[in-house]
Parts: sequence; structure tokens; C-alpha cells
Amino acid sequence: MNDPISSIDCKEPRQLETFGFSRVIPPHLVEMIQSMREKTLSYSFRPSTKRLRHPVAKHHNDCDESSKCTQNVSQSILAPQMSLEHLKSQGFVELAEKLKSKNGFPWDEILKFNHPLLIEQLYDLATLIELKCGCQRTSYMSYGLKIASEANLFPSPILGMYIHLLDKDPDTVYQSANSHDDFLWIETQFLNVIENRKAALAKYKRKHRKAKLQNHEIAYRNRLPIELSYFLLSSTGHFNIGLADPLIAAFIKSPLNYESCILRILKQLKHSPSLREKLSQIKKPKSSETPANIVIRTTLGLSPADELQDLDAARTALASLLTMLRQGKDGSCFATPLAISLLNSHLELCLKDFQQLIAESKLTRNVEGVYVDFPFILRIGDQNLSEKVRISRTGRLLLPNGRLIPLSKIPGVIAVKTAIGIEKIKITKSLFTKEQPYVDITLKELLQALVKQAKALPINKKTALSELYLHAVFAYEAQECNPLLQVWENAIACMAEADDKSMVRSAILKSSQRVLAKYLKQSLTTRKEMRHQAAALFNRHLNEKIHLQWDPHITSDCVAGEQSTEGAFVLYDKDGRRKPSRWLRLDHPKAYQSFILRTVDEVGKEMRMNLDGSQWTKIQQTLNELESYVESELFLVDSLIDYYPPNGDIPEVLNQLKHLSYTPWITKSGNSLHKVLQIYFEQPDLKARARLTPKNGEELLQSLILMLRNSTSPSIKNIETHPDLCTPIRIPYVHAFTFLPGHPTLLPAWTKSSEPAEWIKQNVLQKGVEISESPLSKDAREAVIQRLAANLVSKTDKTAFIEQMDQLPKSQSIKEFRQSILELMIKLNSSIKLPLQILETQIDQQIYTSLPNPLKEKLHASAIHIADTNWADGINAIHFSLVVNPGTGQIVLWGIKDDSSQLIPLDQSIWFENNSWEFFID
Repeated sequence: MNDPISSIDCKEPRQLETFGFSRVIPPHLVEMIQSMREKTLSYSFRPSTKRLRHPVAKHHNDCDESSKCTQNVSQSILAPQMSLEHLKSQGFVELAEKLKSKNGFPWDEILKFNHPLLIEQLYDLATLIELKCGCQRTSYMSYGLKIASEANLFPSPILGMYIHLLDKDPDTVYQSANSHDDFLWIETQFLNVIENRKAALAKYKRKHRKAKLQNHEIAYRNRLPIELSYFLLSSTGHFNIGLADPLIAAFIKSPLNYESCILRILKQLKHSPSLREKLSQIKKPKSSETPANIVIRTTLGLSPADELQDLDAARTALASLLTMLRQGKDGSCFATPLAISLLNSHLELCLKDFQQLIAESKLTRNVEGVYVDFPFILRIGDQNLSEKVRISRTGRLLLPNGRLIPLSKIPGVIAVKTAIGIEKIKITKSLFTKEQPYVDITLKELLQALVKQAKALPINKKTALSELYLHAVFAYEAQECNPLLQVWENAIACMAEADDKSMVRSAILKSSQRVLAKYLKQSLTTRKEMRHQAAALFNRHLNEKIHLQWDPHITSDCVAGEQSTEGAFVLYDKDGRRKPSRWLRLDHPKAYQSFILRTVDEVGKEMRMNLDGSQWTKIQQTLNELESYVESELFLVDSLIDYYPPNGDIPEVLNQLKHLSYTPWITKSGNSLHKVLQIYFEQPDLKARARLTPKNGEELLQSLILMLRNSTSPSIKNIETHPDLCTPIRIPYVHAFTFLPGHPTLLPAWTKSSEPAEWIKQNVLQKGVEISESPLSKDAREAVIQRLAANLVSKTDKTAFIEQMDQLPKSQSIKEFRQSILELMIKLNSSIKLPLQILETQIDQQIYTSLPNPLKEKLHASAIHIADTNWADGINAIHFSLVVNPGTGQIVLWGIKDDSSQLIPLDQSIWFENNSWEFFID
């Protein structure tokens, strides 16, 4: 029989056509099946007892009830009532409740098995058969019971594969089951499906690599969890637990960062019935008009014409759980550590959040007795849309090597056209002159051209052009990050500004009130009571109306560790509207003035109801004058200076608005992780569990060891059962990130009984000092000198610098060599005037880069990973590590790739020098 599956390697799983199953097993598949079995065994639970035997006779064309089926079934292993109690005692409470009202075939037979995971699988199979199968239901179920009776792994991978194949094509499965006496055909055909999806993923990755517009490695790893979600959730919405181990065996080759995230989450889902149940309970958005619909469609690659199902929502949530979260370019470090910690250690909270975000497009928290909404916006901000591309008149992208790629073959462009409803790309001729064969345009201009084409479609008639453009950008950027994770982090970030004690919100409220109160005082000099009444009303109305939304798209001057260059809090006016989608964005001066004018009008209406005629006449005149003032440029200048006094030092400040970091309508700054934690967990008294003020890297490492050894936290005490535990840390006004107490390099430091100082000496210092005291080769020294001369020495001093460096003793150790460089560069630094700390960091970078590979590897192996920075370098996460600086022989805080393949020297003054390290454990 021909296998038409090979013809659909590029189709989305949602669009898979009926496929047949090969009856002949190719030799290479036999080897692959054996390999998958071996890997699956390494992940699966295999009991020491013999197989559960539960023989089931074959039945063909059984359209009636199950009377024939039950004749050859063995006696119950456990009575049904005992089975339900056993299920509950093992944590399968929801499953037991579902089975409580079930009786007859196949339910009585299912309850005769004594392993909860098999019972769950058979329940899923039975509900799938009810949904998808016709008159052969009894035969389908009987075959599944037969598989379960032969199971020796729990859950049964073969049963999981059978469920998946049956979900895709019941008729062909029925024919194959009747033609084979064993289950090898199931493994063979499931492996065919696996190989097909692998080929599709590889093709997707190749397309990204050829286009060179987005990182193909990240895009591939972002796409893999989405593919897995189609395997793991059947049409019933149930989690196919039997496929967890085969999929790990098939797709997880190198369990690092992205892959380890998949591995960790699948293991947690496999061992937690309640998590699987919570996942199946996630439903599609309550309204088809909310932003969550865009999130689902963007994740799964669906068009606006596709009607969303509950299964789409569950798949979106599952794909998000399986994806590694990184901070990106925006300065949201005050929110990212919490999200990363939740994804590592608190999946139940993640799923609860995902459920609300998808259903309502917001999170809600109790803030001082009032429920506050935290919506999200469809903005990511991680792509450089100003990058130029060359497009031909025929709609092809010209690559640097001269090759042409149709825009319709570029994954990012495909995602955009799908998101905005375009079927065929039509490049507008207005982009070209008559003679132009090509045009150089930015990615932003390309997306705008596509959006103009999409706007003409009937499906987009009610969508504003600006909104359509945001959808296009969101879809393009989502190639390298998970949409639901991004909007989740965005909603969490807004919790930093939840009440009038928050940093930006309180500043805006106080500044606005001061400016208005100052004017009222001048106009109502003799009417103090009336003035205070008006001021109080302004205060209340402003407080009720204001919402601060984190926007990662806005360019920011706020830099944390030279990583974050974007992000700002934007003022919104709730204007008495319950739906966040109807709140008014106030991101420019005119919008802010209109907001204050509306507030003046509202205050006037309320005062009119409480004042007599003469009083109202006076206040009405004042309010009219106030409105004229608010509409003036003077009001804007007064507001800018009051909000941030240094704005007053800028000449013609109203002509420099785009360059201002602090205005009442847009505040380009980070925020408080502490505040976010208090609001998220609804614990206003939440405080840091520990606070360290280390002077240097060695003191930090000693303090960490003692802190962890003395910790009373249950999570820390049980770290060996939860080695992936990570918890938020912050250094106020510097950075917030995540602590890794269970990292394999740190764990021995505090779980061993040796003295901290002795452990550090033996495991870190001795190894690093050996490197520090060894000399650099001639070539390495030369490389350091040449790079420093090219980058840090002025042209007039370059020759003198090189000559003096050449005169140094060649036998100098790395430590001595570094000290000589520093002393000389300090003398020559007058023309460059770099701060000493930056100069030292640059020298350290050049020395490290020039180390021979054996020394680098030795240094990498001695590094102690203590925290996740939230940042990434390509597919690698960047950690903080404590390691010996080869140029000083002292322990320092440096960045390090999560695979320990590269160190990144850091300016020590940023992280130490009286800075407080605050740990929020548990």
C-alpha cells in the first residue's frame, strides 16, 4: 500500500489529510524503532512486576452493544469501587469523578486495570472513539484494551501511539489492526508521522536560514513546542500521556535550555494528573473580538477566517508551557524573573494565568480589597524592523549571494500574510519607478505594504489600518518567541503600577495634582475650602481613570547591564469603561491634554451638583480658565518640568519630546520586582527572605553557601527532588533576575559538609589561580596588544603603546601581563577618558578571548553558575557565574553561556559597591 504521508510534509498538523499505513517496514525504520524504544525506556516508568494480563478477543464489524466483547474478558483485577478509590488516592480525583457515572462497556473493562495511567489512557481512548468513530466503536475499543493488557510501561507508549493514529484516520487504523497480529505496525506508522513532522520542521528551519531575516535556530526551537502540542493533545482535548516519552526520544537530542524546558515540562505533566486536567479545561476566548484570539491564531498559524475551537486554546497554552522564556530587548527585568520562576516551579499558577488570559485577555488581582485588571497589548519589540531588504518587482527577496527567494516562501512573511488574511502577496507597483527592477525598503515598509493590501479585504473592513499593522508585526516577531508568553509577561509587568503607591503612577498623580493645584491656588486665593474640594475631586478622578501599560516597542535610554534598550510605561485613560480594549491610549501631548480636559469637565459636573448658584458661578469661571490653560503649551511645559525637573534644562523642550525619557504620558524606565511580586501573589506584606551586600565575588559565593545551608525554605531543603528550582532576585536600580540554587555547579557548594572557604579554595580558586599564574603564548600576547591598540588607544598613542608593550618580559604571568597593560593604559587614557571600571572590563575581555582553548575549557569548568540573567545570546541563555578572573586571580561575577562554552567579563562596580542582593525564595 502506498503511503501518501510523504506528500504532506509542509502542511500544518491541523490540515493533515487522510493517510494510509505501510504494511512493509523499511530496514531503516526497524533500526529507528529500536532506538526509540531504548530511549523511551530510559524515560518511562517500568514496574518490576510482570505485565498486566487482560486478554481481549478480536471483534469485527460489531455495531451492536458490547455483549459479545465482554464474554472473553478476564475477571476484574479490582472491583470498580476499589478502582475509583485507588485512582483518588493516586491523585486522579477528576478522572475518578468522570468514571463514577460510567458503566457497561467499555467502562467496566477499563476499571479492571490496576494502574491509574492505563485507566486514564483508556478513558481518553474511549472518549475519542465516541467522538470520531462510527459503528466499529467496539472493535476500536477492544483493540485498545488488548494493547493495555500487554503493556509493560506505564503509561503505555503503544497505546498513546494508537490513540494518535486513531485520531487522525480511524478507518485506516481499523484496516491495519485487522491485518496484523502484533503491535509493530503501530510503532512503524507512528514513526512515519514523526519523520514527516521532522522533515517539515527541518524545511521550516532551512527557509529561515536561507532568508537570513530572523534567527533560524531560535525560530526552529520556538516552532517545535507548537508541533508537539498537536501530538500531545488529541481532538478530545485530553493530554496523550503515552506520547510524552516517545516524543522526548524522537525530538530531544541535546537537553539544554529550549530542549531541557520541553523535557522538564513533559515530565511534570506526565507525573501530575491535576496539571493535565487543568490543561484540558482551558477554553477559547469568551468573545471573538478580544486580543487573545490574535494570540491563538498567531501561535498556531491560523487566519482570521478560521473559527477557533477550545482545542486551539489548549494547544496554545501547552506550546507556551513548553517554550523557554527570555527577556528580549525590552527592559522588563522587573517582570521576567517571576515568569521564568513560575514556568520552572509553579505550572499550576501558569495554567491558571493562561486560562484567564485566553478567556478574558487580562489577569486580575485583588489590590487592597479591589479587583484590578491587568490587560496586555499585542507588542513584542524584539525585531529590528528598520533593517533594509531588496525586493524585486516580481515579489522576490534578493539575497546577498545573488539568489532570489519568493516572499511567499519566507516563514516570517508567511506568518504575516496568514495573520492579516492575505492569500497571495501582491507587491504594489507604487514602490517602484518604471525602470526599477528592485527596490530597497525596510522590513517596516514591507509590512506596511502588505497591510495596505490586506485592508482592502472584506474580512478586515472593520479593522483600523494601525491595528492591522500591529497584528502583522506581532505575527512576524512571534517567529522567534512565543506569543502567549510575551503577553503574559506584559500583563505581569503592569502589576508594577497597580496602585497609587507605585513608582510611575504615584509620580504622574502627584505631578498632575501639583500643576492643577498651583493654578487653582492662583485663581481661588480667597476660597480655600472650594480649592481643596476641587483638588480632592481631581485626585479621585485621576486615580480612578489612570492605568499604566508596559509597552516593549518604545525605544528607551534605560540600560541594564547594556542589554535592555527598549520599553516604557504608557499612560491609559480607563474613562469609566470596563473593557480594557476600549481604554484610551495617551502616548502624546495632545492626548494627555485631552485627558486632563475630560477630568476637568468631570470635576466641574460633580461640583455643580454640590454648590449653590453663586459658588458655582465662581468655580465655573475658574474651571473655564483652567481649561484654556490646559490647552496651552505653557501647561505642557509646566507638566514636563514638574514631572521631571531636569526637563527644564532642555532648550525648547517641546521640540525635543521624542528624546525625553520622562513625561507624564510616557515614562521610559524599569520598575520594581518587589512590587510585582506583592501584587501577583496578593501579599502586600511580602518581603525579601534574604538580603546580602557582598563587596566582591568571593564574598558573594561564601554568603550564598551560608544562606542556602541555613535556609528554612521547604523548596531549598527539598532541592534534590526539584533541582530546576529558580527564584527571583533583584539588585535595586540595577537588575532583577533568577537565582539557580540547584544548578549542578552550585549545588555541591552548599550541600557538602566542608567549610565554605575551603570548598571555594579547592573547587574555584586553585583552578583559577593556576590559569592566572601561567604565561600567555607569544601569539596570544600579540593578539591582546593589537586589539587593545585598535579599540582603546588613540591614534597618537598607538605606536608608543605597542612599543612599550613589546618591551615587557615574555615570561610574565597572565596576572602580571594584565597589570602591566592597565598601568600603561591609565597613563595613555587621557585622550580617551574611559572610566577605570570600563577600561578594566575591556582588558579582561581581550585577555579572555586570547586564552588558548585548553585554558578556556579549564576556566569554564571551574565557573559556578549562580543565576539566570534572563538574557540570551542566540539559542543560549546567559547565566551569572562566579569564576576566577585570569587577569587578577580573584573571584569575579561574569556572564557565562548556559552550556559553559563562553564567559562574558562584566563591570564589577555595577553589581557590587554597596549594592544589595535581595532574594525572594518561595
